[in-house]
Amino acid sequence: MRFKIDKSNESRTIYKYNFSNLTDLYDYLIKKPEINKNIFRQLASIEGKESSAGAPLPQAIDYLKGGYKINFDKFAIDVKKVGGMKNAYADEDSLKLERCIHGGVYLQPLVAAGVHDCMARYSMDTDPKRITIYFQVACPHYITSEQIFNRGVATINLVRLLEEKGYLVDLKVFELSKYINEYIEITINLKNVDEFLNVSKCYYPMVGKEFLRRILFRVKESAPVVEDWGRGYGRGTTKEEVKEFYKLREKDLIIVSPHELEIEGNNIYDDMYNFLKSLNLEDEFDLSEFKQKVKTK
Repeated sequence: MRFKIDKSNESRTIYKYNFSNLTDLYDYLIKKPEINKNIFRQLASIEGKESSAGAPLPQAIDYLKGGYKINFDKFAIDVKKVGGMKNAYADEDSLKLERCIHGGVYLQPLVAAGVHDCMARYSMDTDPKRITIYFQVACPHYITSEQIFNRGVATINLVRLLEEKGYLVDLKVFELSKYINEYIEITINLKNVDEFLNVSKCYYPMVGKEFLRRILFRVKESAPVVEDWGRGYGRGTTKEEVKEFYKLREKDLIIVSPHELEIEGNNIYDDMYNFLKSLNLEDEFDLSEFKQKVKTK
């Protein structure tokens, strides 16, 4: 975990937490980081009702290591169902796999055989096109679980669609909130450009309510803020504020709240179409053809 207090802008202070992966986040939390008791006097990560915050904090932390399985079978089915469309948009110049010594996924038969280049990762034949996708965990209180679920399905398929077109994709989840002139920024890497997409690993941060209301709230409670955040956990930030904080490149994408992406949580095909359209991806995908195809399913 990397932590930094940024006061480069005189009008604000930013408390930055960057976790290299979910294991890094797990390792941080099991060490029970000290709570900022002067500010956070009522701990939402512990005291939150299970109806709104999900399983208790110890179980929520275990999900980071053991996996979150609630309704995952349906999620995997919907990902596969919508993902059946992706081959219609693949470029000839798509990603290739190469064996490597490090920086990829272990190929178990080669590990067992003691082969030194026992990992696999993505590579490309031409100059790579790189995109980072920033997935905003927090949502307004009125967003339904179905909308959150379908946003996760759509995001997984967006990564796959982009990779089919030859892009190298980074995937990060984040929470960025503010109170008066203080910001808390928490970023977790889910996928680097040369890694395989692990759907089960992405599922918990994208769909599990515990991830925000237990896990990320617990990180916030350890932040050395000085304003009185204890009355709440700050307000969310706008898309423009996010762009400024992460210094997005032209093609980088922000996955915001489902209602901003016109995701209704009903028909997954309609939600996928609206999702791509809301992200202004007409230049990448023929959305009219996509909608025509999925309506026949």
